[in-house]
Amino acid sequence: MYRIKRYCTENRMIQTIAEHHVLRRSFICFLILAILLTMIVPTWQVYLEEGRSSTLISFNEPNIRGESLYIAASVLNVNFSEKRYTINFSIQPNGTLANEYGQLNQQVTLRFSSLRSYHYDIGETIHPIQVTFSYEDGNQIDYPLDIYSANLEIFAFYKNDTTKSIPITFHLDASITSFHFMSSIKHNPVVEDDGNDVPFVSDKISLQISTGRSTTTLVFSIFICILMWLLSLVMGLFGYQVVFRKRKADAHACMIGITTLFALPAVRSAQPGIPEVGTVSDILGFYWNMAIIACSSIAVTMCWVIRWDNPMDRDNKRNMSIKAFKAHVQATIRLTKVVLELEWTIFTRFIVGVIVATFLSIIYLVWTLRKSRRPLVIWDRLNKPIIKLFRPRIFAFLMRNSNPYSGSIDMTITTFSRGFCTGFMRDRHYNRNTSKSIHATALATFAETVGELGLLSSLSDDKDEVSLSSLELEFKKKARGLITASTDFTMPEITEEKQEVKMDVIVKDRMLDTVAIVHLVWTVNKGQ
Repeated sequence: MYRIKRYCTENRMIQTIAEHHVLRRSFICFLILAILLTMIVPTWQVYLEEGRSSTLISFNEPNIRGESLYIAASVLNVNFSEKRYTINFSIQPNGTLANEYGQLNQQVTLRFSSLRSYHYDIGETIHPIQVTFSYEDGNQIDYPLDIYSANLEIFAFYKNDTTKSIPITFHLDASITSFHFMSSIKHNPVVEDDGNDVPFVSDKISLQISTGRSTTTLVFSIFICILMWLLSLVMGLFGYQVVFRKRKADAHACMIGITTLFALPAVRSAQPGIPEVGTVSDILGFYWNMAIIACSSIAVTMCWVIRWDNPMDRDNKRNMSIKAFKAHVQATIRLTKVVLELEWTIFTRFIVGVIVATFLSIIYLVWTLRKSRRPLVIWDRLNKPIIKLFRPRIFAFLMRNSNPYSGSIDMTITTFSRGFCTGFMRDRHYNRNTSKSIHATALATFAETVGELGLLSSLSDDKDEVSLSSLELEFKKKARGLITASTDFTMPEITEEKQEVKMDVIVKDRMLDTVAIVHLVWTVNKGQ
């Protein structure tokens, strides 16, 4: 009876343990599946969001002349290797330019960047045209951080009278995956008189288009670099174990390194749109990965050849020539080991030297530029190799040193040139109001900082001083999420010792919808 009870108790314990193992394995499988879903679904959503057509520019300038051209442009193709991009233009005449059938009433000429002109006669229907332009700046060697920029001008006028331009309503969008577009428009209409007491506006639209890699492309490229480093480090660890820890090596172990060596170029080519060998990503990973795997494969193969033992002659004496050959090979291995150690020492010192030099350069630049009153000079001096990667953070630190209140918001300057400045501000909890949108003071601080940088970069004398006289916020919608601000300012001629200067800062959200227009009035005091 006791044995039967003991058998039943042990059987129940075994059943409980088995059920516990099943539950634990099911939980592990469910956890792995949940992790995969949390990685795949957001990536798919980001990819779909990048593939949707996004409006880059929507420009509509009111006119009093009764005629205009509506131009809807769409980026069709981008070729970084040839530094070219193609835009499709759909053109529709409006007002007095078109008859009841949508055909032209007058002869019109449309010109793009003074490179190509298209002439249209009376009664002609304007069909869509595709124009290829060239990038002016950018290099594939910076992949995946390469950014290409170009300028484009659009000008329409009457065929027989080039002095009078035609007002243009312009819309630009892009929906190309693997690429990220940033654009800005510059429109400076000039009001003139045609001699008949009828004013007209001379219109010319200037666009600045910057193109780079999309977020998914950048993340996937970084993942490929990490993957190649992991493969090379694992292969290097295996070679270390075979050479120094006397791990057994056979033909299959030798084939691992050789197969990985030939597969690594294919893994590199999996990066979207990667150019030929020689980019920044190759310098950071591919070259060193190939070298580590090649050296490890050679070391493993040599150890397999040297340590091979013939079972037939295991108990016989080795021939002297075989001993001499083995000693020669062992000496070669020792020499290879010394070379590898020396190479590793040089590589380590090189990396440490680069890090130390970069750190000291950053300290030197921060120390020498901490009291500079010329932000454009600071921005240009930070445009150095490696230091350029940290330029936005260093510039923000120096800006907080000269303007401490700008540190109350999380803002970053992205583009800065003479009279032109763009930046973005992240939506933080401490910058929100009761409506769960960004507070007006945060928007005002953001716009005032961007406008001040654009104004300071246009001053001709370092002794000139500026002070904010007036700030007016013209709200369009609530500000939520990532906010961008930009200004394109042209300094007027300063004729007085104390003169007021007006400028506008456009604030937009991540959908490129205008959130607010900030009107700033500055007082410029000329230095003596």
